[in-house]
Amino acid sequence: MTETTRGATVSIFITVLAWILISFTGLGAAGGLLQTVAVNIMLSVPDPKFQADAAGALFPLRILPAALFLFSTFALICAVGLLKRRDWARRCVVGLFAIGIAFHAVALVLFLVGVLLHPPAAPDGDVRFAQMLRLMMIPMSIGALGVAVLFGWLIKRLLSADVRREFRGGVAT
Repeated sequence: MTETTRGATVSIFITVLAWILISFTGLGAAGGLLQTVAVNIMLSVPDPKFQADAAGALFPLRILPAALFLFSTFALICAVGLLKRRDWARRCVVGLFAIGIAFHAVALVLFLVGVLLHPPAAPDGDVRFAQMLRLMMIPMSIGALGVAVLFGWLIKRLLSADVRREFRGGVAT
């Protein structure tokens, strides 16, 4: 499953992975930019008393979309570098996948601990609300495990000898 271009052998796996990452991270960067602009426009209220009172409270609301934009832009640069077979990009993508595994694991643990130890109060004392939250643990656990397995497999594949050889200019087998 390789194609030959300009005398070098490149795998289709890396090309497809890079284009998928470019698509998703490009959309993420565009969305992060639009959110940053929208939040800053909405929070630019002409009332100076409101701005002084809410300045500290609104700082996270301003910084989170900007952080999403910067993270997505970094991931987009790495995806383009992966397409161009740059070794630094391969290493960065491996790191991003590892961060993704850790993020999903921590989010799942926090959700499980929150639901099991401190279930939110149901409106009007309805017990179905608590049952629904407990039932949500199943698909969330399956989703987090699926992402961890997928990212783990991609990390293993990107660290394989064939892919490393391809990124160093050698011939992949």
